[in-house]
Amino acid sequence: MLSRLPTLGFLSSLALSVLLTACGKPTSSSDETPNSADQQPDTLVTPKPGTIGEGGNTTPILTTPIVSRPVPLKALRERSANEFCQGLSDFFQNFAATKAPTSSLSLIKEGGSTCRVDSESQNLGFHSSVLFAKNGSYLRLAINLVVSMQGDVFTGSQVFIDRIGPKVRTFSVESNDQFFGDFSSLRLDLTSYTNLRSEDFRIFGLLASDAYSRIRTHFSPGKNKAWIDNPLLRFELSGSSLRITELANTYFANGGSAKTYLRCQDISCLQAGLSYEFKGLDIVLYSKPYTGVGNVTMKENIRYPITAAVLQN
Repeated sequence: MLSRLPTLGFLSSLALSVLLTACGKPTSSSDETPNSADQQPDTLVTPKPGTIGEGGNTTPILTTPIVSRPVPLKALRERSANEFCQGLSDFFQNFAATKAPTSSLSLIKEGGSTCRVDSESQNLGFHSSVLFAKNGSYLRLAINLVVSMQGDVFTGSQVFIDRIGPKVRTFSVESNDQFFGDFSSLRLDLTSYTNLRSEDFRIFGLLASDAYSRIRTHFSPGKNKAWIDNPLLRFELSGSSLRITELANTYFANGGSAKTYLRCQDISCLQAGLSYEFKGLDIVLYSKPYTGVGNVTMKENIRYPITAAVLQN
């Protein structure tokens, strides 16, 4: 049986997402939305006091309106994990077209993204929020998909739907919801659509272990490959060791004042003693060990999402 919140870190990130707090950068996130023909310019929505689904909450919400029409719907089990955000968007675009055709649909932007990914060694979390609107009234839902995996196989998945209003509470169909459409089968439909038990964990079409192996090969010593082209970040991987070979000066500058990158102030400091690991859809870079509060040995870390570009030959 899956635990809804498998780790303390995962608990913290999920709570932040429900509270609509922007996540830190760089991190693993996705802003995948339907094709440009279906996507409209972002809109700032200010719900009226007492509207359905929002209660007295009148905080402006940045949204990306989506045309409610059926799109080719491919279940998550048929997608690579990096496409799960797009899959959730596609599901709600179809749901709105078939079950809530008189309401307009928008994806809510949080921290600049319509879908946030929390990536750990044995868990992936995908958070997205949707807004159904009709005649000045709103129904706002937060979707949290929690996926567990072991190696290249997903061992299970659970999806949680919360109603966002003056208070956050688990979604169950209420009489007022029929104003927006038929939500009676939403939970069952979404649970079936996101069922991933015993499916392969793939990243851009590759088994996760193959993707990690390809990255280790592409970034082995002497390959001189950039993880990010602009601003430039170039590094080498050997075993579990990391060596930064080239880094744009912007990583060390912050509004004219100095800052550190993995606790270093210059490139020479980044030549040895660093490490890395893969966590789900991310690579995590670690600083040299240092002694923290209570004489605890710690490492500062920065994570970057794995992209199609770094997997290319």
